[in-house]
Amino acid sequence: MKKAKFFWLGGLAVMAGVLAATIVAPRFYVERSDPGAMHASWADHYSSLGQMVNDVDAVVLATVIGTQPGREVLTASQQPLPFTLVSLKADEIIRGNEFIAEGQTITLEQTGGEINGQALYFNDDGGFYTPGGKELLFLKRQEDTGYYYLVNPQGRFKVKDDQLLAVAPDDHTAQQLDLRSVDHGLRIILDEIRP
Repeated sequence: MKKAKFFWLGGLAVMAGVLAATIVAPRFYVERSDPGAMHASWADHYSSLGQMVNDVDAVVLATVIGTQPGREVLTASQQPLPFTLVSLKADEIIRGNEFIAEGQTITLEQTGGEINGQALYFNDDGGFYTPGGKELLFLKRQEDTGYYYLVNPQGRFKVKDDQLLAVAPDDHTAQQLDLRSVDHGLRIILDEIRP
């Protein structure tokens, strides 16, 4: 009788475990992230728009001309990390006219690209640039290449229907320009530039 009771209780415990796993486990399920998404640690993070405006080399309203594969570097774990070169026409220079002339084509180096048919990109920098798209960008210069790079996600705004759309809309600094008209946003930036 003891064996039968043991098996009966054991079967009941297994059924309770299966039932609990069916009900409780979905609450703790973590969806696998996009295999192409990379997480970044940015060197600079700004607590105010004025700080960002005055720390960068250029603030540019630009049109994306096109993109092409750039260099690849090996990470600390010996994995290849691709870069993409983005060609932009500088439509308006808000800051940095000592480096860039209006109408000039500049090259931005973006971390991310394609390796072995897989697109790798930062999950928070606004994604790949679209040819023909307009962008407001806060840029720093790379002395060794002459290319520029986005200071961080706080410094990228897509332009749609004459409105600035932050790629980091939850960031306090980016919110100062997010959802403003382009003209209003540029006036705010000009007011922040220190002589």
